[in-house]
Amino acid sequence: MSLVPQFIKQWFSPSSSSSSDQKLPAPAAGNDERPDHRLMPSVKEWTQAPTPDELAVLIAGAERGDVHAQKKLACLYQAKHLPYFDVKKSIYWMLKASDQRDREAIKVCSSLFQHGIGVKKDINKAIHYYQIAASDGDAWSQLALALIYTDGKEVPVDYTQAFFWYRMAAKNGDAHAQFNLGVLYCSGIGLAQADPIEGTKWLLKAAEQDFYEAQSKLGFMYQMGLNLEKDLEKSLYWYQRAAQAQDPDGLCGLAKFYYNGIIVGRDYAKAYELLQQAAAQKSAPAYSGLATMYHVGAYVEKNIKEALRYYALGAAAGSADAQYNLAVLYETGDSVPKNIAQATRLYAAAAHQEHEPAQEALARLRTGSKK
Repeated sequence: MSLVPQFIKQWFSPSSSSSSDQKLPAPAAGNDERPDHRLMPSVKEWTQAPTPDELAVLIAGAERGDVHAQKKLACLYQAKHLPYFDVKKSIYWMLKASDQRDREAIKVCSSLFQHGIGVKKDINKAIHYYQIAASDGDAWSQLALALIYTDGKEVPVDYTQAFFWYRMAAKNGDAHAQFNLGVLYCSGIGLAQADPIEGTKWLLKAAEQDFYEAQSKLGFMYQMGLNLEKDLEKSLYWYQRAAQAQDPDGLCGLAKFYYNGIIVGRDYAKAYELLQQAAAQKSAPAYSGLATMYHVGAYVEKNIKEALRYYALGAAAGSADAQYNLAVLYETGDSVPKNIAQATRLYAAAAHQEHEPAQEALARLRTGSKK
């Protein structure tokens, strides 16, 4: 007898709080679209090479300390499509311009030193340049500093510094900073205690600026009544906004509404389409959802082989639901050879993510009790 894993239906429940596949994330590392300051926008000014006389005038101006001339020279030597391309000269003049506190040049230099582009990588110099621009009110540099102090990859984690610069950038209207600040307040990371009211305020500000990660998280929060009064209509609204931007969490959240027919009409085809779009971005919850649809035969013809394939993809990508469901199959020998050791490993992986049914199953296996 083929048994549908008991947790399967909960993946699609828009009101269940037991799924571990959606929760407030760690601060976003920088997947919003922002300018790459390793290349100055003004490099596009050079569509053709200057004449020797024009170049001489430009060099003379740069040597006199004309910032505009220094930046134009830096861009000229950066332009690969022109015969004057010279990385060392470009950096030389960019540094000269940055010494005069030109914000654009400072931002370029900070990125160059942080990433080691044309210069020896030096995070301390990068921080120095970021701090100059940040102190002048540049939100991009403020966010860059906050991210450096948050991820701990280049300098030790310092939440005091991170919070300071996130707040500065958030107050200057940077949506990415607003989102990360909201996440930190809601989760309590780096704080004596969480402040969900303050955190939600910043998440809303980011979402209103179309920062899609904030939109999908608000969809989840309204869905679960997490820090906000439960409101499925608002949850649907924010999931729809995030899905329009092809955010995988937004797509998955919206798929649940169509699968269950909550507020919107039940539409398995639409749910499947949304999950496929999210799965194309290697979304773990999407893999889990598609596995469910193939397992129970919702919209698609029931196909255990495809279900197993998506369960495996989801489990490998870290979906606690997929890990649990696959573990159930290995434990029961349903559709796969019975393998208690593999089931135990999968239950443990899901349990580590605070997946309650997996924790219960793992405890049962380890004590030898029966279902």
